[in-house]
Amino acid sequence: MKEQLEIFFKSKGISKFVPEFSELQEEQIQSVIGSFYKPAFEELEKELNLYSNIKAVTYTSKKAIDSIKEDIEFSIIKASQSIFKYKPKFINENSEVKVIGQFCKLDIYGDDNEFVNTSLSKLITEITQQDIETDFTKAFTENVDIK
Repeated sequence: MKEQLEIFFKSKGISKFVPEFSELQEEQIQSVIGSFYKPAFEELEKELNLYSNIKAVTYTSKKAIDSIKEDIEFSIIKASQSIFKYKPKFINENSEVKVIGQFCKLDIYGDDNEFVNTSLSKLITEITQQDIETDFTKAFTENVDIK
């Protein structure tokens, strides 16, 4: 059965899904999210929510129910409309996990435009909460025009 399915899909040019990260790497990523990203986003939320008509919100989700790692995204909302999103992107580079900061300015309808890389690019073993807060602040203040 397995062989027949493999032959069928291969003949159609459809390959098997190969996870980008090993289970150990997913555990490392989740540890970084829990130890550095969530606390950084909580601190940023506290600060940003002090300003009128500005709301900062952290969203987490999992792509698969059995996934170890969460996806995390930080959104800025002004007057009930999302205007900016920031998130980490984890990549497997030479068998090491690297994190890259990414942001997206939303259009007037609140739709995502393309995510753009920030200057943050480090191995996850080197990331700090301060790196995340600084990277977000730079990306936000240099790319958002609030009136």
